Amino acid sequence: ITGLMTSPILKFMKKDEIYQAIRWLNLIIGFMNLYLYGQGGGYHLLSLSIINIGVWVFTRRVNK
Repeated sequence: ITGLMTSPILKFMKKDEIYQAIRWLNLIIGFMNLYLYGQGGGYHLLSLSIINIGVWVFTRRVNK
């Protein structure tokens, strides 16, 4: 993780901003998995999408 924080882009971001960006990325991945499940994917995509979207929902008010 220390190597990740030395990235030039991440040096200017606060930890809270990085956390929020990861949350939004997690939501996008959840919707993508849900779409792929709807297109005929397996049940593992449904379970991953539920977990991804659930993490986004349940961490909404963590830092406030």
